[in-house]
Amino acid sequence: MTKEAIIEDVHSKYPGKLTFRVIITCVMAASGGLIFGYDHGVSGGVTSMDSFLKRFFPSVYEQEHNLKPSSNQYCKFNSQILTLFTSSLYISALISGLAASSITRALDKFGRRALFLEGGAQMLICQIIMTIAIAVTFGTDGNPGKLPKWYAITVVGVICVYVSGFAWSWGPLGWLVPSEIFPLEIRSACQSITVGVNMTCTFFIAQFFTAMLCHFKFGLFIFFGCFVVIMTTFIYNFFPETKGIPLEEMHMIWRQHPYWGKFLESENEKLQTSKTDTKASI
Repeated sequence: MTKEAIIEDVHSKYPGKLTFRVIITCVMAASGGLIFGYDHGVSGGVTSMDSFLKRFFPSVYEQEHNLKPSSNQYCKFNSQILTLFTSSLYISALISGLAASSITRALDKFGRRALFLEGGAQMLICQIIMTIAIAVTFGTDGNPGKLPKWYAITVVGVICVYVSGFAWSWGPLGWLVPSEIFPLEIRSACQSITVGVNMTCTFFIAQFFTAMLCHFKFGLFIFFGCFVVIMTTFIYNFFPETKGIPLEEMHMIWRQHPYWGKFLESENEKLQTSKTDTKASI
């Protein structure tokens, strides 16, 4: 059965409509994502405030204010204790996710693959622009002098474009796709693993970001850009489109894939051989 035939069969079996309840659910999910990003942005901004540092992290405050113009400006916030204040939020999310993993559905118009690929390309372009902008202006010592207003506006704009690319692709789809591709029998366990891996990796990134910035300098954007290339390439070669496919028919898409289908065929052959041996023994 082709993908088109599966989708046509889906419309006849599942004649669902876009109801008011579905719209409210999507709005609530989107609002939750905005709040999640907002609180982390606030926590990151608070950790750079002098009043906060002076009261709770006096050693970092002294380090920042005793830094000479000739010193490495990238390292003025390099404190694992300080970054733990922000990265600990991901540990909280990890514990909450493991305690109550949930499976959600979402509506999209362009398909998962298209959003993954477009978002990856958008983020990579922004990473390249940021690398060039930071390298030219900040150099290797991190001291740019007086920045023109247009430069600051441009950098903030590029960051916003990067965040928007992540917000409509890798951000939500990183949770949606795992929830719909796993078989029903192991879906809850697999979703828990997805939450655990996601939050653990995010914790390490948040925890060691300032240390990496101190050593990599503007090359840090190249480091993360390489991972964007790897992720997007993987999606292009190994991820089939799952839009419009019900959970009960999802295994058909993977059977038709030129790479993953080989493993499913091998597994089916093993099952058939096992059944034949069982009947023969009986």
